[in-house]
Amino acid sequence: MKSNNGKKEDLDTSIEHFLEDLKSRVKEEDKIENEDQLRLAQGRQRMEHRDRRLEAELEKSKNQVEELKTDRSLKKKVALAVFGLLFLETILLFVILFFQGFFYKGFSINDTTLNIFAPVTILQISSMAIIITKYLFSVKK
Repeated sequence: MKSNNGKKEDLDTSIEHFLEDLKSRVKEEDKIENEDQLRLAQGRQRMEHRDRRLEAELEKSKNQVEELKTDRSLKKKVALAVFGLLFLETILLFVILFFQGFFYKGFSINDTTLNIFAPVTILQISSMAIIITKYLFSVKK
């Protein structure tokens, strides 16, 4: 009977070694699975962080485009207002010169005043037009 007992002990020992080996394999596989899940979670976090960063950059770009559109429309409104004023000033100068030249209904201005008024007005109109076009619509580098 000892031989049966010896075989039984050998079988029990073999089963114990098999179970321990199986447990260690399961632990290794769990460890590998946990590492894989950790890598996946880290990858998801990086992707989410990148997505948030890209969304922030997109929003920033949209805001910059909106600011440029607003800036351009504001510049256009200012330019139209100034050029309208300069146009009216030019018309006024020609009307005054016309009235002075034909003495329309007794209209008369001192010659010295007229000699100063006309060139200064033309100079002012020209300089305003140059300043507006140079600084308001300059090409940015």
